[in-house]
Parts: sequence; structure tokens; C-alpha cells
Amino acid sequence: PSSLGVGDGRLVHAFQSICIWSVAIVSGLMDFSHLTPSVLWDLSGSDPLWALVRVKGVMAFNPRSILATVTGVRVPVPINLHELKEATVKAAAGLGSAIVAFHNEQDVHTVADCPDMAERMVRLWMHRARLAV
Repeated sequence: PSSLGVGDGRLVHAFQSICIWSVAIVSGLMDFSHLTPSVLWDLSGSDPLWALVRVKGVMAFNPRSILATVTGVRVPVPINLHELKEATVKAAAGLGSAIVAFHNEQDVHTVADCPDMAERMVRLWMHRARLAV
């Protein structure tokens, strides 16, 4: 990040700020128990790439970094940034769960109508493969 120009630095800093505040607002600002894997998944539009990029944006955010000083932009930072990062990692760790894989009602009906346990496992592993790519 220190090799970024001012324009690129501002863009990265703005993206990280968007990640921080979108997750903070959705999680309830103070009570991070609301930030579950399903909430993170929905916030990211059920897109595994966007979910993981959002997590990276939260984790990479450091208000005292060179990037923040290069941009010259002061963005308010949540007071409980450390707790927000912990909650984000915890939610990200659960993205591969069956609850997230089948969170849509349509998916739940599809799985409920599926009599074969092997097919359910295939669907779960397909979800996990999407996260891994």
C-alpha cells in the first residue's frame, strides 16, 4: 500500500471505510452478536467474492496506516474497531456452514424435497467450492 499514489490510496482507503461502516451499521454498531455468517452473506448479496473482499476490507483497515496519512482524508472510525474485526472474522469463518448454504427459502425447499443425503452433501460442497474459488 505504501507504493500507491495519492489517487489509488484514496480509493483503497475509501473502499476500506465502506467495508468498515457497512459491516458496523448492519451489525448494530455496538452489539456485534447481530453479525452472523448469514447476515454477512446477505450483506454481500450471496456473492462469495464480495463477502470475502468485504472481510478483507474490514481486516485491512488501519486508521493510523501510511495509506490514511497519504490520502489526507479523515474518516470517522468505530470506537470498537477491534471488536468489529473479531466479529467479522467469526462471521467469515461460518460462511461455509449449511445454514448459509441453504439460507434462501427456495434452497431450503429444494433441500427438503431432496430425499438423498448424498445430493444434499453435494449442494453443500458446491457452496463451499464457490467460497474457495
